[in-house]
Amino acid sequence: MKYLCIIFLSLLVLVVLYVFPQPSTKQTIKKATLIIWHDGTDDHAFKNIPYLNYLRSKLAEKGYELHTYPYYSIDESDLIIAIWKYFPKIPKKKKENSYLWLIETPLSTLPPNSEEYASQFKKIFTYQKAYVNNQNIFELKVPYNFSQKKTNIIDILPQKDILITQIATNLYKSNKKFIYQQRRNDSIWLLENAPDDFLMYGFGWEKIKKELSETAAKKFNDVYKGYIPRKADAITHAKFVLTYENTRSPGYISEKIYDVMLLGAVPVYLGAPDITDQVPPDCFIDRSQFKTMEELYTFLKTMPDDVYMKYLTCIQTHLNQWDQNPKNGYRLIDQLLEYIFPEEDKVPPTDKNNSKSNIDTLLKSKIYSKWF
Repeated sequence: MKYLCIIFLSLLVLVVLYVFPQPSTKQTIKKATLIIWHDGTDDHAFKNIPYLNYLRSKLAEKGYELHTYPYYSIDESDLIIAIWKYFPKIPKKKKENSYLWLIETPLSTLPPNSEEYASQFKKIFTYQKAYVNNQNIFELKVPYNFSQKKTNIIDILPQKDILITQIATNLYKSNKKFIYQQRRNDSIWLLENAPDDFLMYGFGWEKIKKELSETAAKKFNDVYKGYIPRKADAITHAKFVLTYENTRSPGYISEKIYDVMLLGAVPVYLGAPDITDQVPPDCFIDRSQFKTMEELYTFLKTMPDDVYMKYLTCIQTHLNQWDQNPKNGYRLIDQLLEYIFPEEDKVPPTDKNNSKSNIDTLLKSKIYSKWF
C-alpha cells in the first residue's frame, strides 16, 4: 500500500508539472550603453573608475548588461546613459530609455534646458541648480573618483620641502568667464618674486617665458618641471597647491581640490563660488579673499605651523566622512538609478505565499512529506 501511494503521488507531480508548467528561470539580458570619455569598446572605464563599475553591477541586478559605447549600437540598446557631451544622435524611438548626466563645465556644454537635450533624453541630470525643475531636469553633483588611498598626513610632513606647487596646463581663452588668465598671472608673479618657493608642472608654460624679466627667465627652468605622470610625486612634497578650476561656475567642482586634499596638501582654491556647500572652509585657502598674489604669498609664507596643521586636520576629518560626501560616486549612482527606475519604489511587497511555485507547494505539503 505504501508503494502504491508513492507511485500515485509521483504521477500526481507529473500531472501538476504538465498542467501548470513552471515559469522559465532564464532571464533575458537587456543591453545598456554608457557613453563616456574613453577609448572604445574595451570597457576601460569600468576598470579604472570604481563608481562606474558599481553602476555596472547595480544594473546587472536589474537584468542589464552594461558596456561602453559603441559595444552596442544605439538602436539595439535597451538603456542609454550619456555622461559625456559628445554623444551620437539619439533617435526619437529611444528617447524614453535615454538619460544624460552633465558633469562638464557649463562653458563647454549647452544649457541643461536646451531643446537639443530635451528632444533626445527622457531625463537630464545637472549640478546647475538654476535649471532644475524636477520634471525632466534633476540635480546630481559632479562625482569624484575616490579610488586613491588617502595619504597619512603625519607620514608625509617630513617630505614637504616646497611652499607652493601648481599642476596645470597653460590654456588660453578669450572668454572672460574662463580663469586661465588668473592662473597665468599668479604663476608669473611667483616666478618673478618667489622662484625658490614655487614649482610648476604641466603643459604649455614655455609660452610665458617671454613675458618674464631677464632674472626670472634665467630661473625658469629651475621652477618649471614640465609634465609629471603622477600627481602624488609633486603634491606630497608641497605645503600648498594652487588649485584653480577652469571657470567660476556655481556647483561645478571638479576633481582638482580633492586630488590635492587626498594627497595631503592644502589647496589654494579658485573656482565655484559655492565651494563651501561641499568642502568645509577650513580645508582650503580661498584665493578670492586676497586682493593680490603678493598678499596671498605673504599669508602662506608666514603661516604658523599650528595653523597649518589645523588645515590638514580638517582635511583628514572631511575625507574620513566620505560616505556622507555629496560627491561620493557610489551615492550619486544610487540617486541616478532612483531617477531612472522610480517605479520600483512603488511596487508593493510580493506575497511570499503566492510567489511559490506549484511544485514547491506540493513537495512541502503534509501528504507528500509523510511518505518521503
